Formats: sequence, structure tokens, C-alpha cells
Amino acid sequence: MNGSALSFSAARTAPPTGGGGLEKLQLIAERSKNGKQLSESEIQEVGRQFESLLLHQLLTTMRRSIPDSGLFGDSSAKDIYEDLFDQHIAETVSQGGQTGIAETIVEELRRQQSQVVPSETVSVFRPLGRETLDYKAIQQKENLIKRVDKHV
Repeated sequence: MNGSALSFSAARTAPPTGGGGLEKLQLIAERSKNGKQLSESEIQEVGRQFESLLLHQLLTTMRRSIPDSGLFGDSSAKDIYEDLFDQHIAETVSQGGQTGIAETIVEELRRQQSQVVPSETVSVFRPLGRETLDYKAIQQKENLIKRVDKHV
């Protein structure tokens, strides 16, 4: 096995960003984690970007399965060019919307988002202050925990 087969270029190991697309997806993911509903355009963008990422991985894997002819040499420039070419093809195909991957992702995101009702952020801690504690409720909870611990 030659040494070049073991080396990976940064272009081959890094996911395509498509002009900041990955960062945008991460921001959208953070918003959804915080319980905020995604807009329709954001859902569409997530579906398209995911499809593009999946197609890019597919094209890259397909290219790696083809034996290298050596016609164009073995340089990092060739690797970067091939990766950018695969990325461009993936983005072009995903914009065409002919694979159905983005539509499936969008439908699933809509379904999941419709099932999740954003709740108000409620802290489990009470603020410290002059409020009196309900010792009776605390004692009841402690007794319940002790009973459960005995059975476990």
C-alpha cells in the first residue's frame, strides 16, 4: 500500500459547507433545541442542506470506489478539485429537488415540530428570598423517596 493512500486531504475529511451552510444549520439546530419553532423557510433550508450533504458523501464514496488511473497525478490540488466538484454537483442536484430526499426530511421535520408544543422555560429552582418554605411538602417528598429506596 502506498503512502498516498493513507493520507487524507482536508477537503476530503471536512464536510461541505456550501458558503456557510453548515454553520447556518447549526444555528437553526440551536434554535430548535431551545424550543423555538422553525419557520417554513428554515425547514426547507434544513432539508435542502441535508440532502446536499448526503449527496456529497455519496459522490465522494463513489469516487473513492473507482481505482485511480494516475492520469491527473496524485496531488492535493486534484483532491481539492474533486471534492469541490462533488460538492457543486451535490448542491446542484439538491436544488433541482428530483431525489425526494429534501422533501422527506421536510415532511419529517414538520411532523416532529407539530407534535412538540414549545413550553415556557420554567425553572425547577425557586429564587431565594423571604418566602417561607413548605416544609410539609418537602417532608412528604422525602418520605416518598425513602419508601421507594427501601423497595429498590
